[in-house]
Amino acid sequence: MAKKTNEKFVEELHNINPFIIPLTVYDGAHKVMKFRCSICGQEYEAKPYRELLRIGNGCRKCSYLSAGKIRRKDSGTFAQELKVKNPNVTLLTPYITNKQKVKCKCNLCNHIWETTPDKLLQGIGCPNCYHSATSFIEQFIYLSLREALGETTVLSRNKTVIGRELDIYIPSLKLAIEYGSWYWHKKRVKKDNEKRELCCANGIRLISIYDSCKNDVIETNTDVLVFKQDLSQEKDYTTIKQFVATLCNENGLNSSVLEDKWDDIINLAYQQSRRLTTEGFAKLVKEKNTHNIEIIGEYKSSYDPIRCRCMDCGYEWSPRPNNLLNENAGCPQCSGNRHYTNAEFTSMVALANPNFELLEPFKRNDKSILCRCKKCGYRWKASPVNLLEKRAGCPKCTGHKKYTTDEFYEKMRLINPNVTLLEPYPVNNKTKILCLCNNCGNRFSMRPNNLLSGQGCPVCGAKNASQKRIKSDEDFRKELALLSPDIIAKSPYINSKYKIECQCKVCGNKWKATPNSLLRGYGCPVCSRKKASEKNKRKVLCIETNSVYESLKEAALQSGLSKSVISMCCTGKRDTAGGLHWKYIEQKEI
Repeated sequence: MAKKTNEKFVEELHNINPFIIPLTVYDGAHKVMKFRCSICGQEYEAKPYRELLRIGNGCRKCSYLSAGKIRRKDSGTFAQELKVKNPNVTLLTPYITNKQKVKCKCNLCNHIWETTPDKLLQGIGCPNCYHSATSFIEQFIYLSLREALGETTVLSRNKTVIGRELDIYIPSLKLAIEYGSWYWHKKRVKKDNEKRELCCANGIRLISIYDSCKNDVIETNTDVLVFKQDLSQEKDYTTIKQFVATLCNENGLNSSVLEDKWDDIINLAYQQSRRLTTEGFAKLVKEKNTHNIEIIGEYKSSYDPIRCRCMDCGYEWSPRPNNLLNENAGCPQCSGNRHYTNAEFTSMVALANPNFELLEPFKRNDKSILCRCKKCGYRWKASPVNLLEKRAGCPKCTGHKKYTTDEFYEKMRLINPNVTLLEPYPVNNKTKILCLCNNCGNRFSMRPNNLLSGQGCPVCGAKNASQKRIKSDEDFRKELALLSPDIIAKSPYINSKYKIECQCKVCGNKWKATPNSLLRGYGCPVCSRKKASEKNKRKVLCIETNSVYESLKEAALQSGLSKSVISMCCTGKRDTAGGLHWKYIEQKEI
């Protein structure tokens, strides 16, 4: 390929980016040249091919600016996108760029705040409604201390004292409290220690609380409290109540004033920490859950059960909100999985299996119940699911009851005399027992019910199955005669993989092959090569002499030329061979 000339390069560059002027001569796509931008006047060096690939006008800096102007939205376009992504947000200042903050107003709570337009288009809404930076436990402590000390004496999210944010700060006591889940804080221990050092330098006592710490070992002291459980999921919130009461008593505050206000504090903490309103959660359930569910309770958090009603059957239950959104959970009554009362379950068993009598109350679906057969009086434990199946029966009446050790050994002597038990009879029929095969000495483990059904040593079983699958020599010869009548088996058949000697009736060739391949249609290799050669043989015509040859080989022998030269002429790779023109012809053209 000819090298691009300087004139050609200058012409291409002018068509793509007319604001770039070359100052040196083009000498190759990768040879550095000097350029000048006519927009900003900057002179710079660059490889020519990069200037031909540049998007936008002018030099690198100018092209970024021009490309940014092209991509930038106008106020109308941004307002339309915002209406789709965040319909509950109203802009109070005009849109300029995607990263320049705008003032917003929440249509739900009238809260005003500033944020960047790109965050609004990501769906991030009002911080007052969603409280993405706070938690229930933090709000619980904050509201409790505010109740004990007064509203103006406890600060939340203060950043002025040490230059970093403190979750809760009490100026009069020089006391700060930081709460967080260890799942998140184990990645930022260094920052937490830095915050502690800043508090110490300013004469502030910092108490850190970590929960949900199950396996990690953390150094604890009077100012670092660690809990294995999630405090927000604790029943009655006993631990965190005790912490607040102890803190009040240590600082000379009267904690008894909180006793009658715990419920109000809990409800308000839920209100101020929850990410969703009940209406917002109900809307999400309609969008994500495919079942016909109505939310009738109040949404508190993703883990606190919420009261729901099935619009199809009217059943009411209290699932976790997370299950409704993430697992598409539906009505347990419609799916047959709801929790029944003891009376309901007893009546259902009476309908499905009238001969069963329950001797224990029903508690839950995964706990077995003691039963009695009214016919034979046999007692056993069964899972609630099995009791509701109409095909379920009494183990003794159906012959599936658990045997005594003596009964099991007696049955084993009759059913499986070639197996010796090396372990005692287990607790149930599904626990495996170590066994010894009396025939081959193999040790194996098997369930008692499988042993009593006649199953024995797996090694002997595999050998027996293999022997049953092996054909006799007579059967093999019959199959071979039907599939390949031109082949004679000269040696006896042993198995499908053991090679036998064969002979072809057509050409007399002898070779060895596996019976498996013979029965799949593979025949004499000599005959198959001849057939392939005949099939691939093509007749050749010499145009000048009008002579037809049966093959390339014959044409080469009679003309004295090379086969490859004639073949190249026939396929168009050469014009002539030996001064003559050649071509392949089909049988019908002869």
